[in-house]
Amino acid sequence: MKLPYAYCGSTTIATNVKYRLSDGLILPDKVNLLFSDAPFLWERDRLLVELYAERIRTVVERALAQEETVLVAVYPVYHAT
Repeated sequence: MKLPYAYCGSTTIATNVKYRLSDGLILPDKVNLLFSDAPFLWERDRLLVELYAERIRTVVERALAQEETVLVAVYPVYHAT
């Protein structure tokens, strides 16, 4: 299952950020954010979404093994009707 294609689409934003190393040095970095909206009922579909997010994290970490850090975050958003 591919959320961006199977459901309501997605948006990718590339941006430049800065992060601070433990020694205080600040370095620039590039970050890609992927936003995807899917009409799940959190109470019913939470396990499905969590398993899918875990699969995404595993694939991304393998593909980007040379990266120091990879973050995959899933956050439920409720839309008012």
